[in-house]
Amino acid sequence: MDELPPLRRIHFRMWQIGLSGVVVLVTGWCYTLGPFAAITATVVAKHVLVAILAAGLDLPNDDCSEGTT
Repeated sequence: MDELPPLRRIHFRMWQIGLSGVVVLVTGWCYTLGPFAAITATVVAKHVLVAILAAGLDLPNDDCSEGTT
């Protein structure tokens, strides 16, 4: 992520914040629909928020083809 231009990094972070906000709002709305919808929305939102977080982490690519045998 450090090799990206500063404006692109800011755009990506704003995308993360905006999408996280939408997920939280939709989850809150599902709470008004009943307990089953609330539990389902919470479980789905947890996975979506972790995926958004993981998209922004600077992790190296683990390529198994380059590993030792």
